[in-house]
Order: sequence, then structure tokens, then C-alpha cells
Amino acid sequence: LEYFAVTKENRGTGIGSLMISMLMDYLTVNELIIESEDPSISIDEKEKEINQKRLSFYRKNNFKESGLKLKLGDVHFIIFRYHNQLTNDELLEEIKAIYHITSPNMEILAY
Repeated sequence: LEYFAVTKENRGTGIGSLMISMLMDYLTVNELIIESEDPSISIDEKEKEINQKRLSFYRKNNFKESGLKLKLGDVHFIIFRYHNQLTNDELLEEIKAIYHITSPNMEILAY
């Protein structure tokens, strides 16, 4: 899954949480990784508020911050995880492997 979003008019209705719940009920995976934009790097207050809401959504749905913060291309992300099966070094290697396939020239930096 490359991108997960709920349309503006459907936010706050529980549909996003329902989708996450359904996904977790039907998947058997070692780890589920979420990249969410870092609010501390937002360009303005509106973007910061949106990014903070995203973080709250993932926390509410039992995702935990991994402790990793990555700059993927020009975007700064906080990395969340669901199962906590991998060490942060292993998690970083998985992310690099994914981006090596999808965006082989993308620069990945921890910050």
C-alpha cells in the first residue's frame, strides 16, 4: 500500500480506523510501516495541524513511533510501526529496500 487517505468530507467519521482495523484483521505480516510527515518541519501552521492530526490518527489506531525520523527525498517523516518485530536497523534496511525498488535514486537520510 503506497498511500492511505480519507477524503476531507469523510474524515472524522471512523472510516479510516475501520479500514486500518479491516487491514489488520486480514493481513499476516511481520511488520507494518507507516511514514507520516513530521509536523516540526511543516511550512506553515495549517500544514503543521494537518500533520499533527495524522500522527494522532496513527497513535489512536495502535501504531507506535519507531524512533526513526527519515528524510525521504525532500520530505521529512516520522516512522510508525504496528508489530515492533524488527529492530530499528532492520526497519531502516526494509525501508531502503522498498525505496530501492520504487524510487532507486531517492536519497534516504536519518535525522
